[in-house]
Amino acid sequence: SLSKIVKDHAYLVDIDRLLVRSWMSLLHLDDLMNFLAFVPVELLDILRYMQINMKSDINPSIYKALKDLLSHLIRKETNRNQSFDDKYGECCLKTAVRLLGSVCRWIKEPGRCDVPLQFLELVCCISKIYSKTDSETRKRTQQESFGETLHIITEWRRNTFINKLLNAWNRSFSSPNEINVWTKLLSVSFSHEEQTSFWRNTFLKDFEGKLKQEDRVHQIGIYSKMMEELSDEGPLLCIIEKCALEAVAYICQ
Repeated sequence: SLSKIVKDHAYLVDIDRLLVRSWMSLLHLDDLMNFLAFVPVELLDILRYMQINMKSDINPSIYKALKDLLSHLIRKETNRNQSFDDKYGECCLKTAVRLLGSVCRWIKEPGRCDVPLQFLELVCCISKIYSKTDSETRKRTQQESFGETLHIITEWRRNTFINKLLNAWNRSFSSPNEINVWTKLLSVSFSHEEQTSFWRNTFLKDFEGKLKQEDRVHQIGIYSKMMEELSDEGPLLCIIEKCALEAVAYICQ
């Protein structure tokens, strides 16, 4: 009934833009997508609404609502043509990073990786839009946000996938979700090439470090078994091959 009342009076938003915030304060998170279908809402208002209304207990209904909402925001912001104003863009980027941090603290189940990864994609998207106009303030804000994002995701990955990388008895990865997360993290790109390169190298070293904790025979086995399956996973396959060759050399000695 609330949605119907708002829909019938959506024209009032053209008179008072702040009315949107009052209406949103009455909504549950899983009602927001329906609300956005007939009321235009700025990105920062949505991010702040999520910041206020999202709780640590993310039940299946809220989880699905977050997935739908993030897909909508990523699609919408990817097609944005103009850069943000300085202050607005800074607020959007910092709020998105804080939300990423909250979600990564609350969602640590290996089977629920998609929402944290979607938040990461949204942060990258906002960062790219924000960088369309260069200034010292924007560069500093971006660098700070990049460093915080890297720290958040590194900790989240380690806390989510605490088991061994390989399942020794059948020469496979212990968690299919984990290899998908590694692949996704290595495909992330930022507005500046040096940030993208640093990010990729950081997670390649992390992956190599975790793989080298496995028995050398198992490192060879996973490469032998998975090389064709991983042929499209570029950087991951290179690291798996490198570790396997080093293991072969060691065992031969």
